[in-house]
Amino acid sequence: EQQGVPAQERPGLMALLDLDHFKSVNDRYGHAVGDAALVEVARRLRSVTRDGDLLVRWGGEEFLLVALGLSDEQADALMRRTLHAVAEAPVVVGELKIALTASLGYACWPLQPGAENLRAMQALNLVDGALHVAKNAGRDRACRLVGILAREAEPLADGLHDLAAAERTGAVRLVRWTRTAGEWSA
Repeated sequence: EQQGVPAQERPGLMALLDLDHFKSVNDRYGHAVGDAALVEVARRLRSVTRDGDLLVRWGGEEFLLVALGLSDEQADALMRRTLHAVAEAPVVVGELKIALTASLGYACWPLQPGAENLRAMQALNLVDGALHVAKNAGRDRACRLVGILAREAEPLADGLHDLAAAERTGAVRLVRWTRTAGEWSA
C-alpha cells in the first residue's frame, strides 16, 4: 500500500483465495506433497490471470490476487475461472491425484457507496471477511463484497470481522457464488 493513497484510487479487483481443507493434504501426504500441490495451484491461478495482475502466495494455502482495470462483469468472470482452475481436475503429484477446491472472498473497486477513503489494508480486511463468509457457507464457493452501506466505511473496515452479521444489519451488501453442476451462479 502506498501511504496515504486510498485503495479506491486504484480501481480493480482484490481477492483472497484459500484452499479448502488443505491441512488434510499435508497431514495425509506430507509437506513435500503439499508444497508440490501449492506450486501446481499457483500455476493454474497464473494461467487464468493477465500478465499485469498481481498474484502472490499470501500465507499457508492462501493466495492474494489484485487485478486492475476490470469491469464488475470481467471481475466476476475472472473469479469463476479462478475457482474452476483449482477444482477442474485433481492435482497430480507423482502417482497421487488430489482433488482440491477453494473458497474465495473478493471486492471490486470502487465500492459504492460509502467506501471512498478505504486504504489497501482496510480493503484487504474486508475481502478477508468475505472469504470467511464463503468458507462458513460450506466452502467451494465465493463471496463478493458489493457495497458498504454504513454511513462511515473506515471504522467498519477497521473492526469488521463478521460480514454476514453486518449484512443482516444492512451495513454491507454481499453476493455469494456457489458451484452447481459445474457452473457458478449467484
